Amino acid sequence: MLCFCDHTRQVLGIIVVFIFLVSSAMAYGSGYVVNFADIVPAYSSIIFSMSTALGTVGALLGNLVAGIIIKKPVLEDWRKLLLLFATFYLIGGVVYFIYGSAVPRKWATFNSEPTKELEEDEVLTTLPSQVDLPNAIRETKIT
Repeated sequence: MLCFCDHTRQVLGIIVVFIFLVSSAMAYGSGYVVNFADIVPAYSSIIFSMSTALGTVGALLGNLVAGIIIKKPVLEDWRKLLLLFATFYLIGGVVYFIYGSAVPRKWATFNSEPTKELEEDEVLTTLPSQVDLPNAIRETKIT
């Protein structure tokens, strides 16, 4: 819609940009950012950093494509570019809608079974529950 707003429809263009920015901000925090923690809780930071790096590569390629398509800063060239980017976003959204899932993967969950070493550490660091603390403190005072 934005690619069809020229200088005669400036107010409509500003409204469209505002709506897309607000919609994008709402989808950002509740969408793919938390999805990494849902799917792969043990490795979410690694997966998130790899996806951010790939997103940066996409942003660099987007600038190169913009330089190739836009020869003169006229509305027709910008229209082609915005429609191309909208197509990529639409394809990505449809693919995510079809194949996306928030089901945790078994290989990427934390190991919740206590190991023998962990049990031994707990035994060594746990105080008995029936200790008389005032008497224990009195006995350890140096006189």
